[in-house]
Amino acid sequence: MNKLTIILLFATLFFSCVDDERLINPTVEPVVKDKNVVLTMQIPGTYLPVTYAYSENDENEIRTVDVLIFRVDESGNEYYYKHIRIPTIAQNNGNTKKVQFRLEFMDSRLLVLANVRNLFTGEMEDRLRTDSVAGHVTKDEVMKRFVFDMTKPFGEEKEPFPMYGESDILRSSDTTVGEIKMTRSITRIDVVNSISDYKVRIDSIYFLQTKNKGAVAPGFNEKGEIVGTANVPSEAQPNTHAFGYKFVQNAGNVSPAMEREIYIAEDGQDTNTPTIIILKIACEDRPAQFYRVDMLNKDGELLPILRNYRYRLNILKIAGNGYPTIAAAAAVPTPSLSSTVETNELGISSVVFNDQYKLGVSTTDIVFKADGSWDGKTNNEIVYSLKVYTTYSGWSVTWEGNELAGWLNLMDVDMKKGTMDFPASRLELNMKVEPNTTGGTRQGKIKLTAGMLHLEINVVQYSAAI
Repeated sequence: MNKLTIILLFATLFFSCVDDERLINPTVEPVVKDKNVVLTMQIPGTYLPVTYAYSENDENEIRTVDVLIFRVDESGNEYYYKHIRIPTIAQNNGNTKKVQFRLEFMDSRLLVLANVRNLFTGEMEDRLRTDSVAGHVTKDEVMKRFVFDMTKPFGEEKEPFPMYGESDILRSSDTTVGEIKMTRSITRIDVVNSISDYKVRIDSIYFLQTKNKGAVAPGFNEKGEIVGTANVPSEAQPNTHAFGYKFVQNAGNVSPAMEREIYIAEDGQDTNTPTIIILKIACEDRPAQFYRVDMLNKDGELLPILRNYRYRLNILKIAGNGYPTIAAAAAVPTPSLSSTVETNELGISSVVFNDQYKLGVSTTDIVFKADGSWDGKTNNEIVYSLKVYTTYSGWSVTWEGNELAGWLNLMDVDMKKGTMDFPASRLELNMKVEPNTTGGTRQGKIKLTAGMLHLEINVVQYSAAI
């Protein structure tokens, strides 16, 4: 065989192999490994009045958003997976804000941390990367590290409030996240001078032993569910200095009231160093003195100071001696001012709770007029909305009364079944009544249940004759 023949033989074999390779390696489409996810945050200002220390926009402002992704395995266990830093937040005056980012196809839960970008230090990021590699770090373990300082009152630098929210489980095929309710990690206290003597005025308000640190997230139980008790970081200590506020009456109030100015970290009030409130009160006929006032429940026990709550402290009368100094007033075992306190969260005024969960509503008494309207109704409102909030996984509604179908309609509820279940993310029970031409009063009860917690809502509709 000559050289030319050998060369031609090798060339034939070479091009034959190339053709074969082209046949067995067809073009492969790239595999899509992630998806666009749209996340909607509901800002708590929806049901809370705006502050005076902050403008309406500032109070609801979200300057930064960080999302912690927790993967959910086949057994329902949730472990830290990834941190996503949202680069920019669109500023607007609304109570909802949307962000979009890329996420892998997997079952997950999203934890949203707002206005705490400063806590994502280099050390924190290193620990999160270690957690992701380990693959078994829980939500409770991660969130215990996110603690903000509270060594001075909020508002001096117009800083935004730390906020926290979390989603329901996001399935691998989902591209939108159900509306996430964001809650402030601090609490607000209003003070009202309801003393009938016009010669008595509140000069200043002082808070002693406030906690110098606050947790961004609420507390969780062993199942990772949010509980309704105060979550005080283990490293928190009482501030060694008082938070002082000059009593400045806000306009438009019947009684002199200082509202939406005082914000502090939450406190379980169950230690030897609870938060103490001292008022400096001036009278026309004697020098100003200091008085202690306590926020007590119906059993005379200190109320816990809970995140995202508003406490309205009504000062009724001077019931004891005044003292020349703040320290002397704080040292007395009993308060020297008589007072009452109202509490609510996100428009929630009536709350029941046990050691783990709470259930609250905006009111326990609903009154309709004969034409189906109610006090405070606006022209844009078509239905009456009862606000409902629970830290349990869900809640149910049951009607107890007569002629439900004839006059009261609970929207999205099939009352023929006797009861209807809703997830905890459902924050309202909407209802509409027909005009009452019977000549008599209609009434009944709505029973709400969340786990072992129960609340009854009285519903009345008067007739045109009343």
